[in-house]
Amino acid sequence: MRAYFSAFAWGIFILLSLVGWGSALDRPACRRQTDWGQKAAWGIAFSVFAGGLFNFAGAISPMAVFLYLAAGFIAWLYWARPAWSDCRTLLRKGMTEPVTLLICAIVLLQYAAWVSAPAFNRHDDLQGYFVFPHKMLQTGSLGTDPFSDKRTTAALGG
Repeated sequence: MRAYFSAFAWGIFILLSLVGWGSALDRPACRRQTDWGQKAAWGIAFSVFAGGLFNFAGAISPMAVFLYLAAGFIAWLYWARPAWSDCRTLLRKGMTEPVTLLICAIVLLQYAAWVSAPAFNRHDDLQGYFVFPHKMLQTGSLGTDPFSDKRTTAALGG
């Protein structure tokens, strides 16, 4: 049960970190406030760019990944202050709509169900999505591998 809650919290931590990186990009780029979905998309795009730089430099390690995510989470804590004050104002005024709360509860339950789903495609996920990140964390970069059929068909092994 402890492993489930760790995975649940880790997924939320990653999401908030991506929103934090997106918020850091959003402030200088836009004059208007964008929603969390757009900020998360910008955070993912920036993470792909930063991950490519880390891979090129051979600097990928568990600590580097954690520090990157922690920096994004700290950015989320810093930039999310206005959003939290808006939420508190809505709660004080009693203007929260039951439909919104119901949708949030359904999304949270769906996420909770997917965290515990152990079904992986052994012929696809194991050889691509699990082996390559494990290799990157051990060696510091994706490196060259001319004998990998998964990486010769795609330019960057994606």
